[in-house]
Amino acid sequence: MLVRLKTFGETLGATLVSLLRLILFRPLPLKLPKCAKSSLLVLGNGPSLLESLNTVMDRPAFDVLACNWMIRTETFDLVKPEVYVLTAPEYFLKSASEKHLAMSFEFMDLIRSKVHWPMLLVLPREAKTYMKRHHIQLPSYVTLCYFNNIPLEGFAAFESWGYRYNLGVPRPHNVLIPALTLSINLGYQNIYLLGVENSMFKLLSVDENNVAYITDEHFYSGKEKVTRTMHNRGQGSRKLHEILEKFYLSFRGYFKIRGFADRQGVNIYNTTPESYIDAFERRKNIEP
Repeated sequence: MLVRLKTFGETLGATLVSLLRLILFRPLPLKLPKCAKSSLLVLGNGPSLLESLNTVMDRPAFDVLACNWMIRTETFDLVKPEVYVLTAPEYFLKSASEKHLAMSFEFMDLIRSKVHWPMLLVLPREAKTYMKRHHIQLPSYVTLCYFNNIPLEGFAAFESWGYRYNLGVPRPHNVLIPALTLSINLGYQNIYLLGVENSMFKLLSVDENNVAYITDEHFYSGKEKVTRTMHNRGQGSRKLHEILEKFYLSFRGYFKIRGFADRQGVNIYNTTPESYIDAFERRKNIEP
């Protein structure tokens, strides 16, 4: 009984905090276009993605969603994704560092120079004022929309309401969480995950000065691996417990997405070998 009361109280508190976030941050109105196909391939940038490229290349029945910095690679030119998601708010803040501002300009230049097909580009809400501030213009065949990266959690009915109307997402600690929420709202019925190992735990280390590091592994990195600290919205470095908390929230977020998908009648399949994500049904074969 006490455990149930405690769980109810925590869920009620999370719901009230999320409502307060909606009042304070005032989500942008967002109306997503509806997809023409029923099946979607969501491409993560994990090292196993190259093994799945044959599936991606022969895909008349599928749309493709790509994310983050795949646009720097030849793979982007080959797969020509219909949907592209970039979620890092630090690129678009008015207080962005010179490094992050330069990266945002690079991204926009790549969109202008490489995209010559109809594509939906989804950016975080911070990018709306950034686009106006820097007078960014995109090609006519790129449809731009913004997602509300406001964290919403609480009772299941409240979460579904908030996610369905694009008011917010489960805590967006990685690109896959908003990408999946948006994919469901775009109307896809079958969503397949490729290249989403999420095996970050084995890539952590702490040096003699008690600085925590994570090693990045991407399909485009080859044998080159970048070891770095993990920042918080472009500021400072996270401690190990803060990094682990971020991972915890991400993996919990996958279960919130699984619940949302089930309530919307959407299937999400994880086809990534040796993936740590345990929220979605595993599949070896991809079928439209």
